[in-house]
Amino acid sequence: MAASTLRPASLTAAVTRSCSISTSPLLAAWEKGRDAPGQIFVVSGLTTLPPVLLTNRPEVHSLADFRPADRIALPSRSAPQLYLLQMQSEKLLGGYDKLRDQVVVRSHPDALADLLDTKGSLAGYFASAPFTELALADARIHKVMGAPDIVEGKASFLVMGATKEFIARHPQVPQALAKAVDEAARVIHDDPRRAAEIYLAHEPSKTLDAAAVAAILVDLKDEFGSAVRGVGAFADFMGRHGELKSPPQSWKEIVAPALLNTPSS
Repeated sequence: MAASTLRPASLTAAVTRSCSISTSPLLAAWEKGRDAPGQIFVVSGLTTLPPVLLTNRPEVHSLADFRPADRIALPSRSAPQLYLLQMQSEKLLGGYDKLRDQVVVRSHPDALADLLDTKGSLAGYFASAPFTELALADARIHKVMGAPDIVEGKASFLVMGATKEFIARHPQVPQALAKAVDEAARVIHDDPRRAAEIYLAHEPSKTLDAAAVAAILVDLKDEFGSAVRGVGAFADFMGRHGELKSPPQSWKEIVAPALLNTPSS
């Protein structure tokens, strides 16, 4: 069944049986379930929205400038931000875990409030949109680095995954999902205001109105789509540090067959 003829109810059911996940836990699930019906594969990319490390310290321009007492907030210890921080720490500081004792977990709203507070405890916050843009609206905050600086290109922030068994039973679903994601990406790119209104209709905000969301989308309009990016950087890092015993040698090993001809990397 072609993507264009997959009924909305069928597509909705497919979405509910797949899950959005970042690249590192997907890779772990892919390896854990290897050769089993429950092995997880990517059925569509979603976004390469780049996490950005922010600071309120004018003297900080790289990880090497953070002092031992400085605290850096992440949304969780399984977030892509942690892996990105570790990758850059390995490059600049000689060890991936050099900043382990400086990492604290904060929700995005709490981290943003603390970073903006002149008496706050944070020196850094590894943010993602729209919190990145809200923070950078304050002249005291500046960017230290973003995901593209670390992996030398785009990296998927979120992908959609499903089991091998589900994909085998519904081989048309990955193509349909990818097509739907790309259609949504075109709306975001071509009509950010409409995309903002759709977003706020489903995710009401007390902080952002349609104009503010549209402005953010204008800057990020090329960060959405079904392609899967940056798999190698995460797989290689996880392999070096024992999180993957046999990392995939190519992104093609972790995607559903319908995605093999996408412009992924």
